[in-house]
Amino acid sequence: MGKKSKRKICHCKPTCGKLLAKSTRRRHFRNQRGNDPQSSESEFDAHLDIEMNSVAPSSPPADHISRARPSASSSSSQPHDSDLMDIENTPLLFHRDPPLSPLESDAESSTSAHSESSRAHTPSDLNSDDGLLLAFDEVTDRDVPKTLEEMEQELDNMLVAEDEKTLWEFRNNILTEQDRDNIRAFKLYLISKMPRIAFAHMRHAFRHKMDISSHWAIIHRVAILTNVQPVWYHCCPNSCIAYTEPHSDLTHCPFRECKEPRFTESNQPRRLFCYLPIIPRLQGFFRNPRTIETLSYRHNYKHKPGEISDVFDGEHYRTLCRTKVTVDGKQLPRCYFSGKHDMALGICLDSYLLFGRMRKGPSATPILVENYNIRPEIRTHLPKHMSAGVIPGPHPPKDVYSFLIPYDDECVRLAKGIPTYDCISESIFDLHAYTIFGMGDILAIEKMLNIKGHNAFCPCRSCKMKGVRNISRGDTIYYIPFVLPDVASEPRRSWSMTNLPLRKHDDFIDVAARLEDLPTVTARKDLAFHEGIKGLPALRRVGSLDFARSFPWDIMHLFFENIVKNLIDLWRGNFKGLDVGSEDYEIAPEIWEEIWRETSEAVRDIPAQFVRSMTDAPRNFTAESWCFWFVYMAPILLRGRFKQQKYHDHLCNLTNIIKTCIAFTVTVPQVEDLRRYIIAWIKDYERFYYQYDEARLSTCTLTIHGLIHVPDDLLFCGPGWTTWTFWMERYCGFLKDALRSKKSPWANLNNITLHRTYLEQLDARYELAEELSSPQQRVNGLSTIERKYEGYSQAILRAPCKKNYSPAAAIRHKIAVYLSAVLGKPVKDIESQLPENMPCWGKLPPNRKLWGQLAGKLRLLAIITPYRTGGQDAALKIVSHQHAAATVALDLQSVMAVVGRVHSQEKWFLIDRTGGMVRPEFVPSGIEEEDVEMDIDSD
Repeated sequence: MGKKSKRKICHCKPTCGKLLAKSTRRRHFRNQRGNDPQSSESEFDAHLDIEMNSVAPSSPPADHISRARPSASSSSSQPHDSDLMDIENTPLLFHRDPPLSPLESDAESSTSAHSESSRAHTPSDLNSDDGLLLAFDEVTDRDVPKTLEEMEQELDNMLVAEDEKTLWEFRNNILTEQDRDNIRAFKLYLISKMPRIAFAHMRHAFRHKMDISSHWAIIHRVAILTNVQPVWYHCCPNSCIAYTEPHSDLTHCPFRECKEPRFTESNQPRRLFCYLPIIPRLQGFFRNPRTIETLSYRHNYKHKPGEISDVFDGEHYRTLCRTKVTVDGKQLPRCYFSGKHDMALGICLDSYLLFGRMRKGPSATPILVENYNIRPEIRTHLPKHMSAGVIPGPHPPKDVYSFLIPYDDECVRLAKGIPTYDCISESIFDLHAYTIFGMGDILAIEKMLNIKGHNAFCPCRSCKMKGVRNISRGDTIYYIPFVLPDVASEPRRSWSMTNLPLRKHDDFIDVAARLEDLPTVTARKDLAFHEGIKGLPALRRVGSLDFARSFPWDIMHLFFENIVKNLIDLWRGNFKGLDVGSEDYEIAPEIWEEIWRETSEAVRDIPAQFVRSMTDAPRNFTAESWCFWFVYMAPILLRGRFKQQKYHDHLCNLTNIIKTCIAFTVTVPQVEDLRRYIIAWIKDYERFYYQYDEARLSTCTLTIHGLIHVPDDLLFCGPGWTTWTFWMERYCGFLKDALRSKKSPWANLNNITLHRTYLEQLDARYELAEELSSPQQRVNGLSTIERKYEGYSQAILRAPCKKNYSPAAAIRHKIAVYLSAVLGKPVKDIESQLPENMPCWGKLPPNRKLWGQLAGKLRLLAIITPYRTGGQDAALKIVSHQHAAATVALDLQSVMAVVGRVHSQEKWFLIDRTGGMVRPEFVPSGIEEEDVEMDIDSD
C-alpha cells in the first residue's frame, strides 16, 4: 500500500491521465515539456506541489494563470501571420513571468505607490451611494478563474487514485445524474444572483432530499465540461489600452492624459482584461446534433430576388460568397461561405454605466459576438449571445484595437480553418467563420473604425462631406448640414443628397498608409483632422469587413436614442438653449403634462404584446418605449397640439420612415422609395429647425446626417433589425442587474460573464433542455400558465383565467347567435343549452343531437366590439371613433390581429400595427424567464 500511495495521476496535459510514480513522472514531465525552452525543474516542482496537496485548493498557485505579458508565451506577442495555439487541443504552457496575485488587483492599485489618477474610481468612490448594492462575495468574486488543468488537478486531489471509474467519467465528459443535478443548481445560482453562503445554506438545508456538490466543485466540473478557458491580459488602470501588441513592452499607459503605471511596486498588474476565446465555443456547437441543426439556417436559406429579409439577402454577404478569402493581404484558395458549416458573425461593443444613479460613475464595455447562422427568432436571445469578455472601466477604452487583437487573431485562424469534429457525420471538417459586421453606438463604431467623428473636418464614417462649425461662437464640433449656413450677399450653397462623396474601403487603408509615411506628429494630426481617419480600423486582418459599409448606422441609437429625443427637446424648448427662431414649433409645458398623462392612461387599452408598461412617462422610457410611443402614439397624442399643421405632418412622415426601417422584410423598390422620403424629410427638418442659420448649426447633429445613409445600409447589410443593438442593451441590463460587488466590480463582471459562458456552452454541447428550463417553461414550448387546444394551433391561451366565469345574458345571446349561424338551429334552443360556466361548456355530454358536427368539440370564442371608422384603415392613417357597433361573438380562428386604443382630447383613436408588414417584436425569448429586453443609458 505504501508504494501505491506514491503513484499519482499525471496532468502534464488534459489528455494524459497516466498513473505514474514520482521518479517516472519527473522524466515524463521533462519529455512532455521538452519543446518549451523556458520549462525548468521549478515548474515540475510546482506541478508536483499541487498534486501533493502542498497548496490548498482554494488558493491556487498564481503562476498557472493564463495571461499575457511581454514574453514569448503571450498569445498577443506572437507574429500576426502565425497561427495561435489551438486552445481546444493544446495544453497551455506555464508562464515564466512574475506571478500574478490570485486576486483582481483593484484593491492593490489603491494601496500601491503608483495610485490611480483622479479619473480612476477607487473602492471608496464606488461605495459612495450607500445601499445601492449588497456587497455579496466581495472577496470570493475577486478570484481569478483557474485553468482547466488546475481544475482537473484539484478535483483529482479530492479523489483516491483507485477510483478509476470516477476519474474516467471526469476525463471523458460523461454527464452523470449528479452532473445534471449540479447543472440545475448552477443555473439557479447564476440567474438568482445567489451569494455563495446562501448557496451553501440551501445545499445543507436540503441535503436529505438531494445530493448537490459544493459551489467550488460545481464551478470546476462545469469549466471542464464546457472547455471554456479565459485568457488574461494586462490593461491600463483607466482602461485606455490593453498591453497587447504593439503595447506589450510598455510599462506605462502611452496616452498623455493618463500615463498610469502598468504594475504595482510588487510587479503585479494593476488591472486585468479577461478575454473569452470564441473558437473552442464554436467547436463545441458541433458536439450536439440539436445545435448543429440550429446552425444550418444560413446554409438552408433561400434568397428571393428583390426581397431583403436577412443579412443573407444583403449585397455584402452575396458579394463575399463570390470573393476569395483574404488574410493579411494574401488570398486563400476558397471563397467566403463556401462550406456547409461556415459561420457568419457580427461583433458589437457598447459602454454602459455600472450604477444607474451615478451619471458620471464607472462604466464597462462588453464585447458580444452575434451568430447569424441561428434563425432570427432566437438569434438575439440572451442564451445565444457569445461574450468575448468585458472591457473593465472606469472609463470606455481609448484604444479599442488593443482589446480586440485576441479576437482579430482568432478571426485569422477561423478564416484559415479549424479542424472540428462533427458528431452527426462522425468526421473532422475545417470550421470557418467570418465577421461581416461591426455594431454599436456612434462612439463605439468610431473607436472600432479609428476615426475622429465630429471633431474632424470630415465627421461622417460613411461619406466625405466636409463639416461646418460655428466660427462666431468658437465651437470645435463640426456639423454636416446639406445646405450651408446663409452668408450675406452670397448664394446659398448645398450638397447633392443623391450624389454624396461616399467613402470606400480603400480610403481607410490609403489614409492609414499616408499617416505612417508622415515624419512629424503635427503633420499626422493635420491629415487625420482633414480626412477624419486616425489609422487602420480594429478588425483589419481578414478581408470580410468593408470598412466603409460594414459598420451600419444602428436603428436603435439613430432613431430612439437620438433623433426622437432631440425632436422632443426641440418641441419642449429644451434643445441646447435654442429658441424657435423664425418658426413656431414649441408646445406649452402644460400640454406636455396632459400628453404624458394620456400616455400612462392608454396602457390599459393597449395589448401587452405591443409594448410593456409606459407609466411614469417619459422619465423611465427605454428605447423600446420610445419606439412604440413615437411610431404609434405620438401621431395621435400630438394631433392638434402644434400651432401649425406642418410640424405634425413632418412627425408623421418620420413615423412612416421608421416603420419601413424596422420592417422584418423590405423590397428593393421600398428602399428606393424610402430614400426619397428621407431626403424630403431632411430638407423639411433643416427648413423648420436649422433655418440655415449658423447659430442653429447644433440642430444638424451627426444622427440627422446619418439618416441619409440608412437606405444604403439596408441594401448592403440587410433589414434594420439585423444590425440594431437592442440585444446588446439587453445584455448590458443583465450585467447591470447581476452586479453585486461595488468594491471589486470588474472581477465580479468577469465572473458573471464567465459563468454565463459556461451556461451557454452547456446548452450548446449537451442535451439539457429539461435541466436548463425555466420555472414556467416546458420542453413543448408552453408554460404552466398557458394552454393550447386542438383545432386552434395558432392560439395560446394565457393566464389569468376565470374558471368560474358566468357571462351576462347579453353575451350568452351573442354566443347563441353565432352558434345558430354555424349549426342552423334556432337561437332559443341553443341558448337554453349553453352552460352557466363557460370555461367548462366543452365538457358537456358529447352525444346531444342539438350540437351536430360540433358535438364533443371545444370551441374558443372571442367577444368583439366593432367600431365604425367610415371604412378608414387605422394601419395607414390616424383613425378615430366615437360610437361602437353591437358586440358580436366570433370563433377565435377568425381573429387575425389585435388593436389598441388611445383616448386623447375627448376622442378614441385606434392603434393598428398590421399595415401589411411584419415587424420584429420585443418579447422574452421563451428560453429563460429572466430573458427580458432592457435598455440601459450608454456612457
